This record gives sequence, C-alpha cells and structure tokens, in this order.
Amino acid sequence: MYHIAFLSAANLHFLAGVFLHFITGADTMKPHIATIYPRDRQVLTTLARVGYLDHDQMLTFLREKRISGYLKDGLVQRECDSKPGKKSSDRVCYKLAKTGHEVCRQKLGMDYTYHAQSPTHDLCIAERYLSHSLEEQDTWQTETEVRDRLEQQIQAFHDLDAEDALRSGKLSAPDAVYQAQDGTEVAFGVVTSNYSMADIHAKMDAAELLNCSFEGVRA
Repeated sequence: MYHIAFLSAANLHFLAGVFLHFITGADTMKPHIATIYPRDRQVLTTLARVGYLDHDQMLTFLREKRISGYLKDGLVQRECDSKPGKKSSDRVCYKLAKTGHEVCRQKLGMDYTYHAQSPTHDLCIAERYLSHSLEEQDTWQTETEVRDRLEQQIQAFHDLDAEDALRSGKLSAPDAVYQAQDGTEVAFGVVTSNYSMADIHAKMDAAELLNCSFEGVRA
C-alpha cells in the first residue's frame, strides 16, 4: 500500500484500468466471430432451415475452435440428444440461439428461421437436407414457410373446407418442401412415435393440396 502512494498519476490510471478490465471481464465483450465467412453462412443457413445439427455435421462446416467461438458468442446452444439405453448412443448437437437467429435475419437476409423442436425430430430433417445438392438446398422451404404458402393458396381459391381443415388440424404443413433436380416439388415429413395416422394423413393431404409428392421418414 505504501508503494502505491508514490506512483505517478499516469501509472495509477493504468493500474485502475487493468483492475476494472479484470473485474468486469471487458475482454469477453469482443466477439469471437467477427466476420461471417462462406462456411459460416452455410452452417448458419443450414441451422436456420433444419433446427439441429450434430457435432459431426457441424465439423463438415467448421473447425472445433470456430464452434467454440459460436458457443461463446451465443450464436448456438449445445445440447445432448439422449435416448433410452446405452449412453454411448448419446449425441452432442447444436441449435441456433437467439443471437444466431438475429444474425440469420439481419446479416444473411433470411425472412424465416426454423425454431428447433427436438433433436430426435430435427436431426432427421438435417440428414435429409444435407443429402441433397446445394441447388436443391437453396429451394428448401421450412415448415413455417410451407404453412404460409398453404394459407395463401387456400385464401386465393376461397376454399372454406380447406381453411377449416387447416384450422382444425386435418391439414398440417409438412416439415419442409424442396424442388428436386427433375423440377418436381417434394414435401418432406418426419414421423415420430407420437404421430397418429390422422397426423400423417394431415401432412400428406397438405402436400397434395400444394401439388407436391410426399416422402416421410420415421425418427
């Protein structure tokens, strides 16, 4: 304490700044992901369309250090997809956090970002999405987009029966719609153990209304 009293005013100012920097964690304010590169754009767009990606899928876009930066900046959240049985079957997975959704809308110009449901459901969507070419991926419409499209088509044709069916759940938007390489549109749906036959038919009927073929996969 006695030595500090004899320090110059400049040195005291410097020490005070270092002390404040230490106790406030000011260095954490600097973003780890300062620039959005093409790989970032690809992985953020993918997450915004499918909900979840597992760790191996994330590594097809980013290195471990970059993924860590995403977590520190609050772009993504890390979760575990656990199933009954062996713990070895657990999968680490990631979804967009609030900041990640904002980046997709503000920096990537995405009007729609898919809000993740459950890893078991969404990782099936991710697997199907990643199996397609980049051209097909660019035509991908999320469930929200498909539902908006359904509503617009129903209103355009003044189809009161379809409007009632959509409202009551007898019509239900598939998880996604994309354009295949042959130019046809395909509606895709993930079927979980919670789905009844009525739920499945509601998605198939919606696909038919949109003039899409339907393909489903069980989670």
